[in-house]
Amino acid sequence: MVIEKEKSYLLKYLPKDLDISSGKEVIDLYIPVESEHPILRIRKKGENIEITKKYYPDPTRMEEAIEQTIPLTASEYKTLSGVESKRLSKMRFKYSYKGLTIVIDVFRDNLAGLVLAEIEYENESDLTGIELPDFFLAPVKGDDNFGGGKLAGKTILDLEQVLSRYSYISIDIKL
Repeated sequence: MVIEKEKSYLLKYLPKDLDISSGKEVIDLYIPVESEHPILRIRKKGENIEITKKYYPDPTRMEEAIEQTIPLTASEYKTLSGVESKRLSKMRFKYSYKGLTIVIDVFRDNLAGLVLAEIEYENESDLTGIELPDFFLAPVKGDDNFGGGKLAGKTILDLEQVLSRYSYISIDIKL
């Protein structure tokens, strides 16, 4: 069990020096489908496959999640990926900024145009005094609409009203 601390942001644009060739395809399958915000995820990222249960024990502290992860074999993934699920596809990039690693997710398929970034940290003091990059638009970690389980199965049009609150403009990226 791991306690994950992260802050999430919508982006205005991709950083100009981001190496697009370094991206890794991530396919997430969220179950059960009848859940509004499934917390069980089967993830395939390259050759790495895992099943994760991610939840927030304190709803007032959405930046701290508990994650329980189990690695899966290709055979287990093949079997489990046949389960009815909500699918999410994205390209994930790692970007270095002032000693921090920023994970940038460029969503694909029905969510094409949506780009989110996450900064993971150990202690809040790790972020003290760090000026956020100018390509960050707005923090969204406390906004439940941007959790992976909530995004899975949606389209960019489904998010139009939510995104307009942040003055978000869809980012057209060909990957």
